[in-house]
Amino acid sequence: MEQKEFNQMMAAEIARKLGDAYIVEYKDVAKGNGFIRHGITIRNSGTDSGTMPILYSENEYKEYLEGSTICECADRFIQKYEESRVNDNVAGSMRDKLLDWLFVRKNVYPALISAHENQEMLSDLLHKSFMDLAVIYVIRMKDPDGNPATVKVTPGMLKFWGVEAEEFCEAAMENLAKDGYKILGQMDVICHFVDRREPTPVESIVPGSMYVYTNGTAFYGAAGMLLKDRIRQVADSRNVFILPSSIHETLLIVDDGFFDQKYLDDMVKAVNRDAVAVTDRLSDHAYYYDYEDDEIRMCA
Repeated sequence: MEQKEFNQMMAAEIARKLGDAYIVEYKDVAKGNGFIRHGITIRNSGTDSGTMPILYSENEYKEYLEGSTICECADRFIQKYEESRVNDNVAGSMRDKLLDWLFVRKNVYPALISAHENQEMLSDLLHKSFMDLAVIYVIRMKDPDGNPATVKVTPGMLKFWGVEAEEFCEAAMENLAKDGYKILGQMDVICHFVDRREPTPVESIVPGSMYVYTNGTAFYGAAGMLLKDRIRQVADSRNVFILPSSIHETLLIVDDGFFDQKYLDDMVKAVNRDAVAVTDRLSDHAYYYDYEDDEIRMCA
């Protein structure tokens, strides 16, 4: 049985067990680059459908494949739902923050994703084109457990806040400029993971080395490509290859004539295939910053 059919049967069994006081629905959630998570929503019939959380059912599906019945899986899912309700007050606080434009104004940031791989998701999101990529907008906050969380922005949310798209996008770019972007030597980054030594940012890049370019949280840090003035500053009168390591960071290499574009494109594809999660892949080719023209363009 495929997971979609499993979820439909689970939703029906959960609805039967909970009765008419609850509305149970099966939901597919696009997480990026065509990756879909399967979930179920449960809400009181008198609750606004816009505030209901989605609980994912991958674990129950695995248990079903290992021999559990639909009824047993439904019982465990209902228990998970009941446990999640303990955090309702915190979740309500999160919703209150999303309704507050002053909070959103200080916590919204641009993010870069693949336009081609996310066409369906982009149809529901506020976005702009950036070469073959798409600029989306995310609100950073904390989930009920205190972990970092993001909420993607839709055009309908702007209407609720009464904010025009131009003002909204300007606010996001202002926040991006203050997001702690830094450029690190690749060996410094490796040492940081080996012995927790804090890497020292560099002020300019030189030929023969590869540099990591990301923000202070290393989360959606590839959006630093939108800060062209920052790249120009560290390029120090040189042209620079920009490799999309993931949606969270890019790599910078001075174009000294040593690297061939096809070699770099092949490097990006190999890293994507072997080391980057599907949801974190940004592009399968390099980009290029031309210092004289002061522009970033696709290499492909």
